[in-house]
Amino acid sequence: MCGNVQHIKYYNEQSLILFYSNVFRDIYGRQTPAEIFEGQVERGHQLVWFCTDYLKEDAAVLEIGTGCGGILKAFQEKGCRVTGVDFDPRFIEYGQKQGLDVRKGDISAVDSAEKFDLIIISHVLEYIVEPVPFLQKAMDHLAVGGQIYIEVPSLDHVAEGGYNYDLLNYYQNAHVIHFSVATLTTLLHKVGLKILKNDNFICCLVSKSEEEVKDIEANFSDMRKKQIRLIDSIEKKRTSLLGRVCRKIKNKFMS
Repeated sequence: MCGNVQHIKYYNEQSLILFYSNVFRDIYGRQTPAEIFEGQVERGHQLVWFCTDYLKEDAAVLEIGTGCGGILKAFQEKGCRVTGVDFDPRFIEYGQKQGLDVRKGDISAVDSAEKFDLIIISHVLEYIVEPVPFLQKAMDHLAVGGQIYIEVPSLDHVAEGGYNYDLLNYYQNAHVIHFSVATLTTLLHKVGLKILKNDNFICCLVSKSEEEVKDIEANFSDMRKKQIRLIDSIEKKRTSLLGRVCRKIKNKFMS
């Protein structure tokens, strides 16, 4: 897919639902729903700031994979009308108790007629086996002039020193796709989305493009080579860092 680094074998759809409903949070975090909610609210304020130039008053906001709904709470405090979907019943219940419209399921839990000015897909896309139809379905729920906020882990961030340049610390079994800025940009262009703003982490705000969607498959080989070079550079930086650390330890005990 667009030259991405991704798992060859992955969970089937039924296993994924069970994984996210019953197992995921126990593996990747032991915080209580209240603690998660508090952290999400703080992150939500950052997202409000990131989107503020494009966020209209009384905007309708949908978050896919909302967790406890803390990000939505930050948008609700700004006067937005918010809706979220998630699989974990504990988090759904907690979000509902905070006065949020949180529904069980994925985007199919949203009525086909519902349209949103902003759709938040934060740390979700890397878990999606088929991202093209997933994004196309999200786009069907965009109001005229609406935007999608996308945030995913980034190989570019690792190349800049994240995770101490260690891919083994970066990878996790739940992630099926490992994006770089280049491959995410290619994917977005493939489905007809244009980037309004972005960074290397990757956080980006996108909207529907009026330009004709181009065939990008011809560029697959070049993209694949770029990804290989990026991973090679990460590994070289890791071994260089490890070498420096080992030399410092050796010098300390030899002096």
